[in-house]
Amino acid sequence: MIEGKRRGLLFLLAPATPTMQELLPRWLKALPTLAPASLDPTTTEQAMLAGQDMLALCSPRDGARWRKNYPDNVRLLALVDGEEEVAIGNYVDYVLESANLFVQVQGIILAEQSRRRVLNAQSTGRLRHSFDYTATAYVLSEDYKNVLMILKADGRWFPPGGHIDEGEYPHEAVAREVFEETGYRVRFIQQPDGVGTKLGEAELLPVPYQVLLEDIDTHYHHDFIYLCHIEGERQDGAEFEGQWVELAGVMELPAPDDIHFTIQQLVRLAASHK
Repeated sequence: MIEGKRRGLLFLLAPATPTMQELLPRWLKALPTLAPASLDPTTTEQAMLAGQDMLALCSPRDGARWRKNYPDNVRLLALVDGEEEVAIGNYVDYVLESANLFVQVQGIILAEQSRRRVLNAQSTGRLRHSFDYTATAYVLSEDYKNVLMILKADGRWFPPGGHIDEGEYPHEAVAREVFEETGYRVRFIQQPDGVGTKLGEAELLPVPYQVLLEDIDTHYHHDFIYLCHIEGERQDGAEFEGQWVELAGVMELPAPDDIHFTIQQLVRLAASHK
């Protein structure tokens, strides 16, 4: 990706109420720099990379997914009153009210486009990295022989993890993500002595095993990697993911290179625990 420049913005309006559907053509006409987005992942990502701003209606669930996957490019606007109310989740950027809806959306889009121009102008002559903070956990069994992995829709395997929400510390985010995705509570392992100790106005926090910079085309992830064991029984939940996989066996599964690299390190770490 090109350093320093924020690319095309995708504005998502949720939910797709009849009023939203009626106003969509008017927004596109009033804001000629916008194109309608099909929300096909490949074509939409290509358009963002090309710098095209887009507008689409979607469900709250789809909006949150897009916002989570493309946080530097997607702005999620949620209607919280009117025909269908939306709960304000972690990925909502703006709250809309049914009164003066057309003007609200138009103003937000113009403000975001203006803000992008400012950021891009400020990046001239110096690097500006488009990145988000994420946290990932390699959850190992007590004997270090197995690791908790999740099979994604693209056929690749990943450890649990996700974006760090505003106001969260990395270690809090990774514990939350593991629980949300797998139903397990975790404790941190391979930590230096004194973690959790209060030192006057300071506190020693859990230390990441690795910190990775991951290029995912539209932006980067600044990823804090932690090692964990589970604590207690798995919470019941129909949507929980995660399978225990033999640690060395992950090398035979389709996964990004950084995951295979870390697994190799963990195999050596496991050998020291025999």
